[in-house]
Amino acid sequence: RTPLVIPTIVAINVLIFVAMYVTANAQPADLPGAVQTTELFRSTSPEFIRLMALNPSRFHWYNLITYAFAHAGFMHLLGNMVFLWVFGGAIEGRLGRLGTAVFYLVACAVSGGIHAIFDGSPVIGASGAVCAFTGMFIVLFPRTTIKAFAFIGIIGIINIPAMWFVAFAVGKDVFMSVLRVNGNVATLAHLGGYMCGMVVAIL
Repeated sequence: RTPLVIPTIVAINVLIFVAMYVTANAQPADLPGAVQTTELFRSTSPEFIRLMALNPSRFHWYNLITYAFAHAGFMHLLGNMVFLWVFGGAIEGRLGRLGTAVFYLVACAVSGGIHAIFDGSPVIGASGAVCAFTGMFIVLFPRTTIKAFAFIGIIGIINIPAMWFVAFAVGKDVFMSVLRVNGNVATLAHLGGYMCGMVVAIL
């Protein structure tokens, strides 16, 4: 079926990102950790940041959802939305529109909650929820191949088995988490998302 929920989620994320730039007229918020180091968050209204970000030291239940609709920069937003678009359409076809909307919100809460419990630093971005979609995708459509633009070694379009693609992403996050070299990336939220998507798909 023609996806409706996935484009809507993408549009909401883009609109909120634009709104964050419109409010970019203040000094950094008093948030510790990686969030404060980004260019966008150095110039965005502190009130907007406090409202959206998931900050375990100032926990509000609604931030388990809102954090996933805020992004630290254009590339952060673009990467998440491209992955959501690629994997989300097939998931919406399987779960239906209501099921996809509910799953996205559950994935936000689960991945954000795991990050909050085991990491403790403020977090923003939809990557945990996007990872849940990729985790579900690999269980439901394990033999699918993905067209990708390659620019390392060769330049052009290549077909990659989805299983390899996701396995590499999971392995990278595990490696970064174990060695604590996450580079301001919420790897635990990613892993929580993968787990959420795979478990829900299996159930």
